[in-house]
Amino acid sequence: MKKVFIIGGVVGLILMQAFLCLAAEPTKIRVLMMASAAGKGLPEMVAEFESKNPNIKVEEITYSPEKGYDTKAELELAAGGGTYDVVWVTGGAYQRWVKNEWIMDLLPFIHDPKLTDAASFNFEDFIGGAIRFFTVEGKVYALPILHSTQVLFYRKDIFEKF
Repeated sequence: MKKVFIIGGVVGLILMQAFLCLAAEPTKIRVLMMASAAGKGLPEMVAEFESKNPNIKVEEITYSPEKGYDTKAELELAAGGGTYDVVWVTGGAYQRWVKNEWIMDLLPFIHDPKLTDAASFNFEDFIGGAIRFFTVEGKVYALPILHSTQVLFYRKDIFEKF
């Protein structure tokens, strides 16, 4: 089964950058991230983001899949408590999150020249299938930073034998 892990939130952080820079006091953003091999490079991305945006502090909260990441995220989203500003979305949970309106269309942020530099943002930079996966009725709910494909290999000689 193909699994796609994304964190539209990191992209969301970048897209919200202009808005948050207007704040007089430093702004803290709480990011719920999945502890996995796929997420190991994210702290470096966060550090780079913070260095470019000194008035924004990112608090990373990390849970592993084994410790109920999806359950933790979905309980908070369903409660509407606002504990997390950004969440790492898994491919398996994504459709449920859209249906329940827990995540929002990113296109208004992407197309707003005050928030996104059109010269540096290009949908062609993303894997087409991954973008289509996270697009519902013309609305883009997440931008993938990672795409994973599992492949099954088998020994043809044994397969033919049985």
